Amino acid sequence: MRSAKELEDEDEDQQMWLRPAGDKEEYFEVGHQLGFFQTNYNLSMCSTKPLDRTLLTKVLTHLFWKVPVLRVCLGRRKGQLWLKKMSGCILDLKVLNEGELEKERDRLLTCTFNTDEGPMWCMSVVPEQPQQSSHHHCQPQESSHHHCQPQQSSHYHYNLLFGTHHTIADGFTNIRICHMLHEILNDVLTGRTVDDKEQLDQHLDDHLSKQLYEEKKVSKDFVDTFWPHVKSFHQDLHHKLRTGGPMQAVALRLMHKSKTENYAEYFRASGSPNYYYAISNLGDVTSLMPGEGEVVKVKSLNRVSSIRANATIMCFFVQTYKGICSISLVYSSRYMDQHIATKLLHQMKTILTQVCSM
Repeated sequence: MRSAKELEDEDEDQQMWLRPAGDKEEYFEVGHQLGFFQTNYNLSMCSTKPLDRTLLTKVLTHLFWKVPVLRVCLGRRKGQLWLKKMSGCILDLKVLNEGELEKERDRLLTCTFNTDEGPMWCMSVVPEQPQQSSHHHCQPQESSHHHCQPQQSSHYHYNLLFGTHHTIADGFTNIRICHMLHEILNDVLTGRTVDDKEQLDQHLDDHLSKQLYEEKKVSKDFVDTFWPHVKSFHQDLHHKLRTGGPMQAVALRLMHKSKTENYAEYFRASGSPNYYYAISNLGDVTSLMPGEGEVVKVKSLNRVSSIRANATIMCFFVQTYKGICSISLVYSSRYMDQHIATKLLHQMKTILTQVCSM
């Protein structure tokens, strides 16, 4: 017979396991371990008070306990990948020196997380150098909308780099987490109590998203337009089959059950990219993270993610924040160099400026 201690340990172990990983979660984990899908959000902030390691540790501890997905790690259970609870609060925080922003951005796009123990996210804080700072003074104005106004001041400027594993959060979820981080920063700096029991949503499994996808509404003329659409689709598919079009990604999406070895083979596959470029556009995210506060304000937001070299030559990450459209370009160095990438971004800026002024 087993002892009471053994039974208690087994019960605690059972409670740590949340659920089996879905297809997309397993896909992102395999890709992550091979160096893909490292996602990085850069919040540029101005503060009327300094942000030191002790304060940041307190803030991130609150964030850990308030956001369920930040307490998730991964493990194998009977040969299958599962999501499980972390054993406790573990933080991956780096407070760096001025001038280390670009180096840290590059590091975050190549690092991997300890997914067995967690955390599957990290935070790096880099002060802005005076010559790089926009010298924004975080003083509320008389109007109903508060903005960081350019003034000569001794206020503090920081870049907060928030890195996440794509298994635990998508783009919009990450924006909401950044919003929660900003709120906690202001609460702690103003002495307000932070209630860790108040949670940021629930961590739902992939079944709900599949159900929502299957329940998509159709137009009233669906029956009338169905067969012409099928004919057009058939012609397009037949053409791709005859011309050897890239069907690997389609086959992957249609797989009934994901297998780790299949994903690993997929990521290691070599050959020409499936398409020239991709765009990840979150639209206007200001409502998800207003970024205003008594002490700390968010000035700007940028995001990037590492990409699979043989999937696309480049990917544009686009979002609008506080009336500013930000575009970041991630590219495969196999096909492009920095000179071409920079030139391409300049051309895009020129064209977008012309279009917006029409």
